[in-house]
Parts: sequence; C-alpha cells; structure tokens
Amino acid sequence: MSEIVVKTKQITPINTKIYFLTSSEDSTKIRYIGKTVGDANKRLERHIRIAKYGETYHCPTWIRSVLSNGNKPVITIIGEVEGDGCKEEIAWISYGKDEGWDLTNGTRGGDGFKGGHKHTLETIEKIRKSSTGRHHTDEAKEKNRRIALNRLPDTPETKERKSLASKNRPLRTNETFEKIKVALIKYWEKPESREKARIAALNKPSVTQETRKNMSIAQNRPEVRKQKSIAAFNRPPPTLEARKKMSIAALNRPPVTIEDRKNIGIRSKACWQKRRENNTDKNSVETKQKKSIAMKAAWQKRKIQEGSIKRVLCCN
Repeated sequence: MSEIVVKTKQITPINTKIYFLTSSEDSTKIRYIGKTVGDANKRLERHIRIAKYGETYHCPTWIRSVLSNGNKPVITIIGEVEGDGCKEEIAWISYGKDEGWDLTNGTRGGDGFKGGHKHTLETIEKIRKSSTGRHHTDEAKEKNRRIALNRLPDTPETKERKSLASKNRPLRTNETFEKIKVALIKYWEKPESREKARIAALNKPSVTQETRKNMSIAQNRPEVRKQKSIAAFNRPPPTLEARKKMSIAALNRPPVTIEDRKNIGIRSKACWQKRRENNTDKNSVETKQKKSIAMKAAWQKRKIQEGSIKRVLCCN
C-alpha cells in the first residue's frame, strides 16, 4: 500500500505590540493604551489621520487638542507578546485606570468594542433631556460641514459592519410611526416651515448638462437595468388593506381651494422662470435647429426600416 502524505499548512505565529500614547509636551502622562501587529509609526500616523478627519470619540479629540497646541503625540512600545494581545491590552488598561491614569480609551480593551462601557437608563434619560431643544450655531454647522467634506471614505470592513448593523436593526413599531406622523404634521402646520421649504426650492441650483449626462449613463447601464427589472418583477402587489388605506386617504383629502391653485400657479411660474434663466442654452436657436435635424434623421431612419420590413414581408 502506498503511504498517504498529508500536507499541513504552517501557521506563522502573530506577534502583537502593546503601546501607549503621550504628548511631546509631557511624556510622563500616558493617555492611551493600544495594540498593533504592524509598524508602530504607521499606527501613530493612522491615529493622527483619524483625528484630522473629524472622529469625535475621546482619543481623536485629545490628539486634535495636542496638535492644535503645536505639540505631537508620541508612541512608545511597552512590549511584544505572542498572539492577538487582547488579554495584555485589557490588563494594561485596567492597571492604568487603577493607578489613576487619565486614559482616553473608551472600552476595556480587546477586539473592537466588545465589553465596552454602556450607559445606564438614568444616564440615557439625562442625555436625552439635555439634548432636547438644543440647536447648533452657524459656526458649528460650518465646522461640521468641513469635517464631513474632508472625511475619509469608509473602508470595506466599515461598510460591512454598517451593512450588518442595518440588517440587524429592529423594525419600527406602530407607535414609532405614529410619533413620526404627529411630528411631521406639527412641523408642516407652521407657516415658517412652509416658507422655509418654498425658499429652499426656489434657490435650489439647477442640474448641469454634465450631471444630467452622467445620471443618464449611470441609469442606462446594463446591470442597473437588470436590477430594476428583477426588482419590478419581484415586487408584490399592494394588499387589500393597503388599497383600503389609500382609498380612505383619497376620500379624506381636503379639496384644493381657488387660493391654493393660484399660489401653486404663481410658485410654478416662478420656478419655471428661474429654470429658463439658468438654462438659456436649451432654448437658443442653434439648440432648436440641432434638435430638429436630429428628429428628422431619426424619422427618416425609421421610415427606411419600416419600408425594408414591408418588402421582406411581401417577398415572403
């Protein structure tokens, strides 16, 4: 009998570095403890990059404050261990907190956010009450806008994590839908809300020709058409209950008054006038002539095709 040789894959042992972060201003104060399997300097660069692109948890906020004062964060290797280093990181964070270090770690350590801090119901209620009715200033809005524009795109791991979180999110209850409905009705009952929406619609910039072309190309891709076709084919018809609700809503809808019709006409005229002003190239004589030539060519081509089809049918 021939001997069976089983090839086993050699597993390379992982070495993990445990490190801490300090400021160049005061190297005695340890502010963060972490672990990495790669180069320590690259890990520090990643910390700084995350801080510059606006992450709001404790460690990036501290790094931004260090950089704003003209200092730099410094990374120091504590030691190197075999394996993933989760237990060692947890032990070091626990030791630092027991010693009174002002750490910026938001969790107890280990992989990701497992076993991290969780607010009590009382704390959640306090946060909710303090946040209710609070509005951002114009400076804060502008700052958040800049941060959002300069934020790095999500990595594939982050996209996968967000996808799983959205899939596992519980469905909204009827009470939640009712609350949303009441809030929307209250919002649109206010004249200032309707006026604000009207001004925003009038000042909305028109879509450029290049953008329209890109949108058309994106919508006419074969894979997009296939997805739309499959979605339309698999879409279930409305149930009897849904049809009943739509019928009741149509019957209970208040009739449009003469004043409402006049206001709608005035608003639509203003919108169309602004569109004409922004899109003067569409209504130029050259554009109309090009459209006319293109339409004549299309109809001529269609007549030729129809004539060839008739000749083929007659011959058969």
